[in-house]
Amino acid sequence: MSDKTPMNMVHESEAQRQYARVRLPAILHFVGPGGEEHRCELHDLSAGGFRIQESALSLAAGDQCTATLCFSVGTIDLSLPVRFQVRWQDRDSGDTGCEFERMEPRQVAVLRHLITSFLSGELVSVDDTLDILARDNFTRPRRKRTGEERSGLRHRVRPVFLSLVFFGVGLVAFGLVCGRLYDLYFVGHAQSATVTARTYTVTMPRDGILESVVGGDGQVGQGEPLALFRSSLLDLVRGSLRGDLPAPGTVEQLLRKTLKGTITSPCNCRIQEQLVADGQFAARGQEIFRLVDVDAQPFVMARFPFSRGGRIAPGDPVRLRIAGQAGELSGRVAQVMSPSVAESGTDSVLVRIVPDQPIAARFIGRPVQVSIGGLAPGTLAGSILTGTALAGKW
Repeated sequence: MSDKTPMNMVHESEAQRQYARVRLPAILHFVGPGGEEHRCELHDLSAGGFRIQESALSLAAGDQCTATLCFSVGTIDLSLPVRFQVRWQDRDSGDTGCEFERMEPRQVAVLRHLITSFLSGELVSVDDTLDILARDNFTRPRRKRTGEERSGLRHRVRPVFLSLVFFGVGLVAFGLVCGRLYDLYFVGHAQSATVTARTYTVTMPRDGILESVVGGDGQVGQGEPLALFRSSLLDLVRGSLRGDLPAPGTVEQLLRKTLKGTITSPCNCRIQEQLVADGQFAARGQEIFRLVDVDAQPFVMARFPFSRGGRIAPGDPVRLRIAGQAGELSGRVAQVMSPSVAESGTDSVLVRIVPDQPIAARFIGRPVQVSIGGLAPGTLAGSILTGTALAGKW
């Protein structure tokens, strides 16, 4: 190739237009600097200004005028008041370039809507134009911060504080989720559990009215009176009758006479529950008192699912939480047994738990939350997971 061959080079334009110009049909009405009225068609229009081709206009660069742009939207003529300034003028071609000034946001929004619809080939409707005028099409400008606000202590501390707060909330939520998962998969819970102890049941020796004689502390020694009862004498002699009915007068006498008796305590006990109120009638053989030995050591009877029973062995540590008692107790599994089918079926096992700390007798009969398994509470991970699991429950 010869060096004298001309090279065809195309240079990109370094100057680009800020707004796209379109030939949108519009009429401009304005009053010139000399007071003369003008009406002319626009050659092209953009969001920043317009160009007109009218050589008879008495305008010069720098002139400012107030005008009205008229558009035809369907069957309605839309008038848009504007202010413009003449930026340049070509006397040979008669072109005059003008720039909009002090445009309001609504005027800019309507003008952009008309130009965008014209470029995309869409029809401009009255409803769309009214919707553009009714809504806010511009975002609010950001507040400019001064140098003192940006460099102040409050401006620096606030983001750090908010970051720490959100980090702490996320950390707590993560801990609660981990605690619940740990509690669900690694810890076994009893279906039901109750504080119990060795008890004695006292029954009514014969039909009669019951009256308790135990003091307010509820404690009674072995052989001491527990209650008094009053029974009709007829009830005593009724079993000795051989089928012969006594005389009517004898029956009345037997009914008027009463037999008093005393019910004694079988042990050094405390009344756990009185099943028949004072002054009420009790039938023969009916349970009237439930007693607990004073020296009895309460323990916990818990019921676990049968699938968990194979992983429970005597000596395993457990955690106890008695209703109405603050804090948590520890204990050990003493016995694992299978209840009778008539009692609860074959879908559970009974576990006898001996607490490491003595339980007060007043808690006998109260429900207990029993959990077994998991990490040892003495380890750091076990303490954290146990704490988060309890926090998730309460």
